[in-house]
Amino acid sequence: QIYSSAVVRRRARPPPGLSSLLTLSDLLYPTPTHTHIPPLSTMGKPAVGRTEATIYCCFLLLCGVVYHFVSDGAYSGLVTLASAMHCMAFALLYVAIARRRVVTGVSLASLQMAAAAYVMRLTVTIFFSAYRPADSTGNHVYQLMDVAGLGALVLVLTGLPRSDFEKDTAVAWLVGVGVVMGAATYAQLSWRWYVNLLWMAALWVDTLSMLPQVRLTAKMQVAHGYAAHYVACATLARLVGSVFWISVYDEFSYEVSWNYPGYSACFAFLVQVVLGSDFLVRYLIAATKQVLDNDGGALCFAV
Repeated sequence: QIYSSAVVRRRARPPPGLSSLLTLSDLLYPTPTHTHIPPLSTMGKPAVGRTEATIYCCFLLLCGVVYHFVSDGAYSGLVTLASAMHCMAFALLYVAIARRRVVTGVSLASLQMAAAAYVMRLTVTIFFSAYRPADSTGNHVYQLMDVAGLGALVLVLTGLPRSDFEKDTAVAWLVGVGVVMGAATYAQLSWRWYVNLLWMAALWVDTLSMLPQVRLTAKMQVAHGYAAHYVACATLARLVGSVFWISVYDEFSYEVSWNYPGYSACFAFLVQVVLGSDFLVRYLIAATKQVLDNDGGALCFAV
């Protein structure tokens, strides 16, 4: 009965948005002709699926194409790379939860705030050039990566019942705090004050969006295998973006007597790195505890 139910689930229609990825994964990783019945002790263990592997392959292929044919190889290309990694993180999260129809351990508040930060940042980078990467990827590729990341995030928020998420009622309050912080610390890289405010507010909202997820992870003390890819990619994306912006913080001193915008941006990105590392460490500790509590056979990670 266990094996037959697994076969039924495998033959079921894929969730919306996965059809093209599943078709490509079938070409890259064809199904063997023979049938292998796995041992009952290994049934239900999360591992890297063909769809996740296809997303990773597409990401690496896209990075290679952009680097060789679009990018000038400039240092500012790290911003585009971080945006692409964020997009991949949300795509992996959507694939995982759409396949399993489970989102336990994912903070709805964190995702909603990330969507708000996306909208504010895209409003700046699509219509104005002040905060775009200086290389050729800043013309179209950077914005496309953010649009794709926002699209994947919207799929996550709308594709599953909202009651399944771990809710948090502090979204409006945290977004308001982020906007106030942006208004108090925005730079002067654009002659339009609202452009500077939107970009800095997006940075602070994105930073504060990590608090509900870290709080939820600490509260649950449980690691879910299907979220391992999302955790790793999101943490690495924030690290890559922080490396660039912290290294060029002097650029924020334009037309200001004291570079408080640069220092505040550095502080925000450092908070992102610290919270992202804390999120990852708590996740790994919970995962290790689960493995030890189940004699090493309860959880299988391949990130």
